[in-house]
Amino acid sequence: MEDVPSTEPFQPIPFEEFRERVFEKHEGLLPDAWFIALERETGKYVGMSSLNKPVVGEFLNTGLTGVLREYRGSGIASALKLRAALYAKEKGILEVRTWNAQTNEEMLAINEKMGFVKQPAWVYFTKEIKPTLP
Repeated sequence: MEDVPSTEPFQPIPFEEFRERVFEKHEGLLPDAWFIALERETGKYVGMSSLNKPVVGEFLNTGLTGVLREYRGSGIASALKLRAALYAKEKGILEVRTWNAQTNEEMLAINEKMGFVKQPAWVYFTKEIKPTLP
């Protein structure tokens, strides 16, 4: 999560909070649609990609696809996204959606290579409101 583009600085959270957010309070959780890449020699987790089911609709959403920094550029993210797409196909799902920060050029390239079609952009705004003194 540290490298996921955001308007807010990265704030690590305890594992228990992560588990609660992702696994216990996620309505669209598909436990069998979590794909993990392991380093063969060590068994170290080096990448992941997941799919989830929206509340309404006959498609799946990509959760997060991420690879540890030192393993990027080796095709792991592409392999994970392809495996996720195969999962959707096996389940008879005809559409998978994904989101991407425009600054994440590597993931944009993967998504475009896989055939994802860009949609109109969402623009997020933030405004810091500072208290005024009387």
